Amino acid sequence: MPVIDGREVSYNQFRIQMQIRQRNTLAAVDTIAMRQTLGIVEVGRDFGRQELGGFLRQTMTPIVDQFGQVNATAALDYYNETRAAWFAERVAPEVQLSRGARRNARQSRTNRANRFALAKLDGAIYVATKPEFDLTGKVDGLVNYSMKLASDKGFDVMKPALANSLTRALASYQRDTSLYNSGLDSAVVKVQRVARADACSFCRVLAFESFRGSDVRTADYAIDFHDNCHCTIETIYLGDSPIRPDYYDKFEAEYNVATEFVDSPDFQDPNTIGRATGAKDVFSAMRQTAGSK
Repeated sequence: MPVIDGREVSYNQFRIQMQIRQRNTLAAVDTIAMRQTLGIVEVGRDFGRQELGGFLRQTMTPIVDQFGQVNATAALDYYNETRAAWFAERVAPEVQLSRGARRNARQSRTNRANRFALAKLDGAIYVATKPEFDLTGKVDGLVNYSMKLASDKGFDVMKPALANSLTRALASYQRDTSLYNSGLDSAVVKVQRVARADACSFCRVLAFESFRGSDVRTADYAIDFHDNCHCTIETIYLGDSPIRPDYYDKFEAEYNVATEFVDSPDFQDPNTIGRATGAKDVFSAMRQTAGSK
């Protein structure tokens, strides 16, 4: 059985606990990085426009790099630990197959998981690596956004907005690492977006659709995140199903109510009535029904 925090747990519970660990890492990094950013940026309160832009670029570059790399390293640890647990759970037992069973399994054209398992026993195990991050691009985006806010709304509006926007840039290191490796690893069937229990309605919709849908495994997976978002990426390996934390019961109930509301005359976007329900429609319905954040 896999072990987490010194305790033996079931394979599925291990997967859920590893997602919780990822979200806790994101939250801890956000807290420290935002506090540090708010303190440093205050130094530039009375700077002129050009001086402020240079100051932000100079100070944000090491912050994004330092804390982003912390998230990327955490994602590497997550990926390699969960993959090792999957291998032990799904693949290693195939070692016990007899020669005849191994030969028959290799010749099977229908049992993809078994054929893959045997192939992996004869070959190297995938080890996750970090992708190349566009540090300059991430910093440029933060600085350009901040400078526009400073010009339009002033320093006091820009300062917290910059710190909030930083959280998205830092979290991208973690998510991009998981997505990058999922796109390269032939053991991955697809990826799943996982939201925390107190996530906003937007994240709850996308996370539940990800649980019940067919998200693909690719380094270019298009997925929406926002500032202060702690949604994480779960890799779904051959033989596994998407994880379902207990609080997804509430997600499902909210989702079903919102879906029914989209098809009702009371929904405030009549153009969607009678056609296939999309995530944006459900999100809109959740905002119009009681209990949404």
